[in-house]
Order: sequence, then C-alpha cells, then structure tokens
Amino acid sequence: MPVAIPLQISLDASQTEERFISADDILSRITLAFPQAVVDWERGKQRRLSRIEELLSVGCPEVLLANERRLVDKTAFVGVDVPPWTGNSAFGYVSGIDVELEGLGFELECYDIQLLKHSAHELANALSFTYSLHGGGTALDTHIFPGSLDGQRFVNEWYRQHFETTPRLIELPEWKSNVHRGIIRYLDQYKQRSVIDVLTTGFKSYADFATQAIVELTAISPINTAYSVDTEAPFGNAALLDHGDWYTHISLSGVPRGILA
Repeated sequence: MPVAIPLQISLDASQTEERFISADDILSRITLAFPQAVVDWERGKQRRLSRIEELLSVGCPEVLLANERRLVDKTAFVGVDVPPWTGNSAFGYVSGIDVELEGLGFELECYDIQLLKHSAHELANALSFTYSLHGGGTALDTHIFPGSLDGQRFVNEWYRQHFETTPRLIELPEWKSNVHRGIIRYLDQYKQRSVIDVLTTGFKSYADFATQAIVELTAISPINTAYSVDTEAPFGNAALLDHGDWYTHISLSGVPRGILA
C-alpha cells in the first residue's frame, strides 16, 4: 500500500538570535553531532542545476532563476544515519537559511514514522532549532508538532500566528469515521482535479486513500481527542488530533465548510 501522507522533517531556526545561518555553519553542527554524516557538494550543485532546468521549462521569472543560480555552488547534500537506526538516512539539501523566512527540510530514504520523529528530534538538538513534521506539495496539508499544550490554547496560538484568527474546536467523538468521511469528501469535491490525481496515485479509490491515512495518523502516536477546527470561513475545514505528546493539524480547505460533520 502506498503512503497516503508522506511526511518530512521541518527544522525551524526562527527562535534563535541569528538572522542568517550559512551552509558551512549548518553542516559543521551536523557533522559535529553525527561524524559519519555524508556531505556532497557536487550532488547539491546538480540538484540546483536540475531545479533551474525545471523552472526554465515552465517559463519561470528571471528573478527566481537568479536566486537559484546564486545558490548553485552554495548547496550541499547531507545524509545522516541517526543512531540507533542505520541504513535509512535522513537527507536534505543545505544552502544557508534566512531564519525569518525559511527553515530546513529533511526526508527519509525509506518512509518510517518512528524514525522520522526520532530523526527530527536529534537533528533539531544538533542544530539548536525547533522541529515539526509536515506533508505538503503532493501530500495532504498536514502539520505535526511535538508538545502537550491544551488543545484550544495550541490552536489559538497557531491560528493567530498563521491566519490571524481564533477558531473554535468542536470535539469529534467518532474521529476515525468523521475524518475518514471528511477526507473522501475533500478528494471528491476539490476542484483542482490534477492535484487530487497526484495525491491519490497508487490507490484504487478515495476510500482506500482515506483508510490508509487513518492508519498513518494513528501510527504517529495514540490519539486522545480529535476536533474539527471551525473558523467560520465558507471553505475552511481542518481537523486537530491531540496525541498527548504531539498535535496533528490537517487542512482540508478549498471545499465547502462542514465536511467533517
């Protein structure tokens, strides 16, 4: 069965006092914590050149191309086997970061949610960053945060920061059936069909996709309580899962409000 919500590690330096952290500094911190880490500048360069070719093929504006060209010789691939796991590296591409605008992303060679959580924690410690997991792009818009705040307080802080609004939480007593049904409705109603086609590649039906998504959400950590996040926006739908030691936020926006009811 394919992975329904392929998650990646997101490392955030916005809480540090530094404004810019160079690639050399990031790599130095990583290799100090993980001496066996693989650093490959040529692979990083080829990644940038491939990205430039992709952007040229779709007529990307020159201002974006100029930024990519600037980073061609300043990008390195880094792969880390995080103890005690070996043989399944967390890897990413490093080119320095403006801490107010961007962070670092890592993913695994072979998807494993427990290793992903462990690697996120260890890499964040090595870099003195904060961490979360996220799925975006070709995945459901999912963010997973460590922590054990009260659910309403957590979502209030996050929504104020990102959306400048304060939502209302509505508990979902039968969360698996509610979220399963909500995902199917989202997949069925979302108007950009090419996005849904990519999202569900490898699944026989939307129901199969939703079933696998529930399996993966449960595997993150046992779920204590689940909520529908109500912002009263006409096309706003989201679920918040309280795992006790983690929070999972799943956005199903872009279709009429109420699909989690």
